[in-house]
Formats: sequence, C-alpha cells, structure tokens
Amino acid sequence: MRRWIIGILAILVVSISIIGVGVSVYAVTKDDKVINMTGDIVEVLMSADTVELIENGNRCKIETDTFNNAINQTLEGAHAMPALGVALHEETIAAMQEGFWIELIYDKEYMYNEMPFDKLLIQVRAEDSGFNIIRHYNNKYDGRCYYVSLAGDMAGVAELFE
Repeated sequence: MRRWIIGILAILVVSISIIGVGVSVYAVTKDDKVINMTGDIVEVLMSADTVELIENGNRCKIETDTFNNAINQTLEGAHAMPALGVALHEETIAAMQEGFWIELIYDKEYMYNEMPFDKLLIQVRAEDSGFNIIRHYNNKYDGRCYYVSLAGDMAGVAELFE
C-alpha cells in the first residue's frame, strides 16, 4: 500500500511539473542571451512570429491574429498534459504531405518545459479533442512533443482551412 501511495505522489509531482504550472519559457538569442518569460503553452502558441497553413503539402501564410483568435477559442478550458508522442523527422515530413497542418514559426529559439524549438507543428483534424505539438529544432522535427487536451474539439481551428 505504501509503495502505491508513493507511486501516486511521484506521478502527481511529475505531472504538475510537466503540465506547466509555473513553467518558464525561455527565448535564446543567437548570441546565447536567455530571455526568461513566464507563461503556459497557450502563450507559447499565440506568440509565433509567422503562421503557415499546410494543406496536403501546400503552404500559405495567414495573419497571426487570425490564428490567435481561432486557437484562443479552441484552447478555452484546455489543459497541457504529459505527452507520450515522439516525432521523427522523415515521418513528420511525409505525414505533412496529407491532411491539414499548422506550422508556427518563431524568430528566436525558445525553450518550454526544458525542450527547445524554433518552430511548432500541429496536425488539424476537426473532430480531435486534443493534439500533439511537434517541435522543430536544429533543422528537423525530432524528439518529444507537447500535448494539449481540449475541452471541446478542433473545429474552430479547422475552419481556417475553409
């Protein structure tokens, strides 16, 4: 019984640290200066410098405000969760040739939950109630993902492709 309780407490501590309670976001400039910003995954998503829609491999830019309005409504009541997903570059590039994707491009390298990125990628399926956020860093999509569990679905974001 004691091991079970200790196990549950350990999971809670890890979950709280991963979810983003009091998590810091760091911007690392090219001259290795670190800019510390507090925030959560919503703030990270809404601070992209460029947003591109990708439909079956074809790209087009949209206004960041347009994306921010759609994602803000979609993320109402959402929770960042520990992600089980791991991205592999070649598989991600191949997957982007089909379906709907949003690529968020940042002018600086950032770090969130101790995982660096300069781009983030989200697959958009209207019926989904959550999504992985795939990190791009060092010229490839690779490594652990972030995950967001939604209170609703992604229909509002999917409307960007109409």
